[in-house]
This record gives sequence, structure tokens and C-alpha cells, in this order.
Amino acid sequence: QRNVETPLIVVADQDLAQHRVAIFKAGGDDYLLKPFDLDELEARIEARLARLVRKKKPDLTSYEFAGVRVDFDRSEMIRDASVIQLSERENRLLRYFVENRGKTISRSALLQRVWGYRYASLTRTVDVHILRLRHKIEENPKDPRLIVTVPGFGYRFDG
Repeated sequence: QRNVETPLIVVADQDLAQHRVAIFKAGGDDYLLKPFDLDELEARIEARLARLVRKKKPDLTSYEFAGVRVDFDRSEMIRDASVIQLSERENRLLRYFVENRGKTISRSALLQRVWGYRYASLTRTVDVHILRLRHKIEENPKDPRLIVTVPGFGYRFDG
């Protein structure tokens, strides 16, 4: 292991203590015995990746862009000397965009990461919240420069 942070889940066909010990000493993070349930494997993968993401991301408390200062702890932003309140969902959405600035993010990823939906559904809730957020942060919401629509895929934050 050379500074690799990718979780390693070992699937084995024998349940011997010496094998499990060797796997963990070699850097394995989890162990699953064959035959196994695919839902259990998926749950173990999701849990390991969630821990990795939480470990990597420092707590983002504020951010400045394009003359806007956002205080994520207070769910508010200051633009042109005016304090503008953000709803809890707008706050989470903007924070997620800031944490992933420059990356194109699909609607389904936003539904999973910001709304907590396990499966993306056919809903316009993302678009509605994006529109509301644009009205708060963009100089011209009809010609957005900060939260950009990527046709056929989703959105990108360029702030």
C-alpha cells in the first residue's frame, strides 16, 4: 500500500482466522465470505466510500465568489451589502456545488447527495431549487454564469 486510500474489501471462499488476519495485516478493510448477498456487498462498499468521503472533506464553513460571501453555518450570504437567507436545501445544494466546483454534476447525483434519495426519480425539484438559488446568487439569473446548465447532463458551478 503506497498511500492508497481506496478501500479494499476481500471476498474469500474460506473462513479461516489466519487468512482473515493476513488480509487485515496486508491492508484489507473488510472481509466477506462466499457465497454472499449482492445487497450486503453493495452496502459494505457504500459504507466504506462514505467514510472515505467524510474523512477527505474538511468542514466548509464559508466561501467567497463573484462578490458574494456565503456563511454555511448561518445559511446566509452577503451580496451588495445585503444579507440573504438561504433555505436549508439551498444551503446544502450550494455547499455541494462549492465542494465540487468546476465539475459537471448530474441531476441524479444531486438528488442522491443533497436530497438523500437512494434512487433518482423523475422530478423537477433539482431544477426548481437551482432556479431559486440562481435568483439569489446570479447577477442575471436568465443568463447564469455561476451555476451553468450542461445540456443533457446536469449542472456545473463556476464560482
